Amino acid sequence: MGFGLTTYVTSDFSLHSLTSATGVMSSIIGGLTKLPLAKLIDIWGRPQGYMVMVGCLTLGLIMMAACNGVELYAAAQVFYWIGQNGMDYVVSVFVADTSHLKNRGLMFAFLASPYIITSWVTGPLATAYLGIEMVDGVPVIAGIGWRWAYGSFAIITPIIALPLFALFQYNYKKAEKAGLMPVRESNRTFMQSVKYYLVEFDAFGLLLVIAGLALFLLPFNIYSYQPDGFASPMIICMIVFGILFLIGFACWERFGATVTFIPFHLLKDRTVMGANLMAAVIFFGFYMWNGMFFSFLQVVPGLTFTEATYIGNIYSIGSCLWSFIAGGIIAKTGRFKVGHVQKRSFSY
Repeated sequence: MGFGLTTYVTSDFSLHSLTSATGVMSSIIGGLTKLPLAKLIDIWGRPQGYMVMVGCLTLGLIMMAACNGVELYAAAQVFYWIGQNGMDYVVSVFVADTSHLKNRGLMFAFLASPYIITSWVTGPLATAYLGIEMVDGVPVIAGIGWRWAYGSFAIITPIIALPLFALFQYNYKKAEKAGLMPVRESNRTFMQSVKYYLVEFDAFGLLLVIAGLALFLLPFNIYSYQPDGFASPMIICMIVFGILFLIGFACWERFGATVTFIPFHLLKDRTVMGANLMAAVIFFGFYMWNGMFFSFLQVVPGLTFTEATYIGNIYSIGSCLWSFIAGGIIAKTGRFKVGHVQKRSFSY
């Protein structure tokens, strides 16, 4: 529902062309904070970390519902995706801990299965909130609006998350009583703890890579607002400094970081580089058109909000359905890839 509502949020503030830009920072920060979040949740404890992430996601929804500009909406997206990624991590760990390796692919397919249902529900639900009516061929909001769409889920999300938190907490207490939880006694002062975790999470490296990616990618979304386009001094500076920050990140990981965010030897590994470049090309090819695709579907072919949502969710439905096939094949054959190699059994 969110990706469709974004077009109406930016349109309400007369900045529809910033639709794709609102997701750039949230995508970058949300993606890059997964590893620090994983460490943080392991330190706090999974039940506590899970509820903190639920709180972060809920705060993002509240900020979206109350925002008075695209800038605050974009900031709310950052909180939302940090919370969403943190929740996904905890649930993924729970699935990994409670499933055999052979069946893990199939279990992760079940974890993604709700998207098969929500892909068909989000369009009609968002349409009901917006109450869209066509006036002279132009969609007009006649319902309670997008603010209540986000506000409602700011109430629903914590309530739905509580049963899973109770399950996590119950098993956490059982593990504590069984003596399976490690006892952490650092004997550090507050400032020593701050310094320790800044180093442990490679905060400086994380800052460099986030700043570098943001400065490099944002100009491609906001250049049209500059009189000279890509020739504008601000756009040129952002691209140049973005590249310099990314180079600085690689140098920091190689020469300066005590604990690396991304081990430098992985940055040089051809397999890792090939996989990252392939993923980058796929995402670049996808998001080049996806940012404005929802608006295009409503304006050019004249599709309704619901119809446009169905088309926009084809990828989600297809990938989730295929994950069951792939997970079933892995569970049946005990192999992750096809090749002329001797079949090896899983160890448990």
